[in-house]
Amino acid sequence: MTFRKFADVMEKIGFGETETVEPFVKLDSKILANPAMKNGYTKPEGTYRVISMYSQKIKGKDHVALWIRRITNPPESRIYPLFAEEVDFLVKRNCFKKEKL
Repeated sequence: MTFRKFADVMEKIGFGETETVEPFVKLDSKILANPAMKNGYTKPEGTYRVISMYSQKIKGKDHVALWIRRITNPPESRIYPLFAEEVDFLVKRNCFKKEKL
C-alpha cells in the first residue's frame, strides 16, 4: 500500500484535509489468525489507535507501515508495528475506522 493509496483510504473513511489522521483498528481473533498477520509481531486482541506512520521499502518502493497502541484503561505504553503486508490486509478488510470502535 503506497502512501497515496493509503491517503485515499483514509479520505474514504471520513478524514478531511484539516483533520489529523488518527484512525482506529480492531484486531479480533479471526483477523489475528489470518496468515497475513502471522508474519509480524504477536499482538493481543483489542482496539488500537494508529500513533505513527513510517515507510517500509518493498522492491524499491515505499509502502505504508504503522505503529499502533492498544487502547486500555489504564493506557498501555507498549506500541506494536503493523508492517506493510499487515496494513494491506487490514485495508482490504476495511478494518480502519475514524471513530473508536
